[in-house]
Amino acid sequence: MPGGYGTIDEFSEALVLIQTFKQAYFPVILIGSEYWGGLVDWMKKTMLKKHKYIGQQDLNVFTVCDDPQKAADIIIEFQKSGKRGGLQEPAGLKKPLHPFCYRR
Repeated sequence: MPGGYGTIDEFSEALVLIQTFKQAYFPVILIGSEYWGGLVDWMKKTMLKKHKYIGQQDLNVFTVCDDPQKAADIIIEFQKSGKRGGLQEPAGLKKPLHPFCYRR
């Protein structure tokens, strides 16, 4: 949900846990494309393309959506799957991540 510095901190901490494979199996969902759109655009233009501090796969570990039901469906589907490992990994990653973490 939209928020202040604490929200940005929690978002980036979740991304670090996934990127470093410390806690790789949970969906990260940002509610509010108008609120989060500028940050995501900056990540794509500056972090990915200009400086190459992140890879394309790093942008695929979170979902931005405006529909709370869609967010709930992603979480419910993730929980129902019961899968926490052994899944096919995306190209370029060394450990598998849950496919629900790759929706944009």
